[in-house]
Amino acid sequence: MIRKNQKSVINHKMLLFFLGGLSNGLPGVLTWQTLSIWMRQLGYSNSIITLMFLTGLPYTFKFLLSPIVDHYHPPFLKRYFGKRCGWAIAMQVMMLLSLIGLGTVGAQKSLLWTGFFCFITSLCASINQTATVAHRIEILNDDETPQAVAIGIMGYRIGKLIGHAGALYLMSYLPWHIIYYSLSFVLVLSIALYTTTPEQSFGETKSVYEPKVLAVIQKKHPFVFKQPILVHLYCTIAIPFLYFRKNNTEWKKILGLLLLINIGDDLILGITDLFFLDLGFSPIQIANIAKVFGLFCSISGGLLAAALARHYHLIRTLGIAAIARALSHLLLILLSLKGADPNLLILTVTAEYFTSGMKAALIATLISNLCSRLHHTGSQYAFFSSIKAIPLIITSSLSGLLIDRSSWPIFFIVSFFLSLPGIMIVFSIPNNSIKKSSYNDFNMLRLTQFEKSLENA
Repeated sequence: MIRKNQKSVINHKMLLFFLGGLSNGLPGVLTWQTLSIWMRQLGYSNSIITLMFLTGLPYTFKFLLSPIVDHYHPPFLKRYFGKRCGWAIAMQVMMLLSLIGLGTVGAQKSLLWTGFFCFITSLCASINQTATVAHRIEILNDDETPQAVAIGIMGYRIGKLIGHAGALYLMSYLPWHIIYYSLSFVLVLSIALYTTTPEQSFGETKSVYEPKVLAVIQKKHPFVFKQPILVHLYCTIAIPFLYFRKNNTEWKKILGLLLLINIGDDLILGITDLFFLDLGFSPIQIANIAKVFGLFCSISGGLLAAALARHYHLIRTLGIAAIARALSHLLLILLSLKGADPNLLILTVTAEYFTSGMKAALIATLISNLCSRLHHTGSQYAFFSSIKAIPLIITSSLSGLLIDRSSWPIFFIVSFFLSLPGIMIVFSIPNNSIKKSSYNDFNMLRLTQFEKSLENA
């Protein structure tokens, strides 16, 4: 009976991670790739379409929002669902309403209101992502992390598939605003599961040491406490960074890795569908090959990466995946030169999505291992993921301008060379430089060491 109950809890946890990933993937694609196709049909240029990607800025600055998840309770929801789950429920409901608004104003061809609802959706999605990932990190041990990350990314990918391929299938039968209404209600599945997951079920950690840490900061930096905003910024940026720097001797290279590892992929993210349409592929071909088939390739790559991460060095495995991902850009160059060849499209999608799935799973595992399981888990996760997202907004918003002033082959050549700096950094990091955090960190001895590191900062 005990084993049966344990198995039930594990299955519930994995389903929760899956739907949490789905709730993170669906809104992003509806305000990014799917929206770009809708705007293309409305006649907007590549430059205007990619400038709309700037509404995703909350993903880049989520570290400024993370203290909301770590240090504040969601109104009315904490009592019934817990802090992490409460924030997830609140943000997912807000995303649902915002996507309905996006579908309404998008049909009216209002760029200003479209940008507003995209921004609100991105804002809620970034908080939701911090809450769901922090919840996952806090309730798992290191052995469970690779599998849970793979499950979460699988949900994330399927969320993107529903929001992207689903829209491509439906666009021949339904108007776009009805498509947005229909797809946004998929979030109800995640909302329903989080409402049946009380905080105490998985033993979510509490902020029991927060007053002591704040006391040390007040003693060392009393000027910080003169303004609430300084306390907010210190707890958001300084504490996660100091803890990370203390426990990683190669912290400069790790930050450089997070900053540059995806820059080549960021350039082409959100605009490859426009590339396929320009080549002459139909929306159904794009949905079947680039989305549905691509999803299985991505999931396969993520599962392989999860298995490799448990038996081999994480950094070296990530380096190999990064090389393979960069080489897939060469197939995009070949496809841009040859034209609408379905066989070459299948080969390109296989390589691109499989290597992308591997790389995404390994980076997510790396970030999970970098995060402590102290009370600022959400802030640390947001800190690392924000660093990773900085090039995304810059490069993706300018990608349309680059295409309009050059050509697709040149565009993908640039993306290939932008992938090289991250590869060089990852192979310069020693294998044993990433120290996994564990539940043993969550004790008074570790807290005392952390207090000393703050005092010496």
